[in-house]
Formats: sequence, C-alpha cells, structure tokens
Amino acid sequence: MTASDGDRATRALIERAQQLSRQMQTRRSVRAFADTPVPREVIRAGLEIAVSAPSGVNLQAWRFVAISDPDIRKAVRQLAEEEWDEFLVQNDNKPWLANKLPGWRPDPCAVIEEAPWLIAIFANETPLGAETSGRRKLHVTDSACIATGFLVSAFHQMGLETLVHIPAAADYLEEIAIDSEGEKLVMIVLVGHAAEGAITAANAVNASKKPFHTVAMMLESGD
Repeated sequence: MTASDGDRATRALIERAQQLSRQMQTRRSVRAFADTPVPREVIRAGLEIAVSAPSGVNLQAWRFVAISDPDIRKAVRQLAEEEWDEFLVQNDNKPWLANKLPGWRPDPCAVIEEAPWLIAIFANETPLGAETSGRRKLHVTDSACIATGFLVSAFHQMGLETLVHIPAAADYLEEIAIDSEGEKLVMIVLVGHAAEGAITAANAVNASKKPFHTVAMMLESGD
C-alpha cells in the first residue's frame, strides 16, 4: 500500500465514522407508536445483531423474547400500569414528571400495548451453575445490557424507533406464562414506527444531549 492509498483509506474511515456519528445522534426514544406492522424478518435481523455482542467469557448468558401477540402486549401493559400506580403513590403524583419525560402523558403505559413488538431481555443469573459467584452474575447483566445497546442501535439504523422500559421487578413477566426460571428480566425494548406527532429526533423539545466535553474525554500523547 502506498502512502496515498493509506491517506485515502484513512479519509474514507473518518468519513464513515462521522456519517455514523451523525446518524446515531439523531436517535431519540419515542412514546407513541403507529399501528404500522413491522415484519418479523426485520425483528429477527435486529436480534441476530444483538446476540453478536461481546459477553464475559463469551457466555452469551442472555435470552431475547420477541413478542407481537396483542394479548400478551396488553397483559404487559397492565403489569406496567400496576407498577406505575405504585410509583405515583410513592412520589405523590409530583408534576416534575411532565418536565423530566419528553412526551409524557397521563397514561404512559399505553405505549407498551401500542408498540407492534416488545423484546424482553433476560440475563441468566447462574450461567456456570449454582456455584457462580456474585461477580459473575453482575457480568452477565452487564453483557445483556451491552447486547441491548446493539439492538437499539441496529433498529435505529433500520429506520425504526425504540423505547426502553425497565420494570422494577425481575419476575415481571412470570404472570403471563413467559418461563424465566433462573433468569432475571433486565429490560423490555419497544420497537415500531413512530406515531404521527410523536416525539422524535426531528421534533424533540428539551431533549438535547449534554455537550460532549461534559460526558467524554480523549487522552492522547502530549495531553
């Protein structure tokens, strides 16, 4: 490779990196989904990307359950509403919620039933058997979170919108016959197309990200 070839390759790499950066910076969570269907093949492709994520000792101690069944989505919404009601009681229905959550509405759990797909992410709490240490348990949860990041990023690049829902209880879905013995529910990702007028990157208000220098730094020689 000549010096000029190396320069072209470097410029192409920088251009691709900057293009991806601009695309990913447009991602925003939405809290209203359209009833537009999303093909299962698209969801499967997203899951294939997610399970390619790195994991501690390559355990891949996670499980992704994609749900489109409307009855199950309704049941998950009802579970979320119960948790939400408890949260409001504990927080005395304080109005700061409306300021903290862009696109907040009185019935925030409705979005769970609206989204055409829910993806439940579980972490295997004892991937190496009953003798697994607490440290390893922490690692599998971290790995599941990394894989979820892959999932959210993939769907954004496909042109879909997502919202991450984190239940307070790890056994959240046992009531609706999703067997999760030995596993912990980490989060649920809602996937679909944004409803008309929903909060997105294009119309987000008070949803700007923190300045780069306040959340990241680069240490290089000479610094």
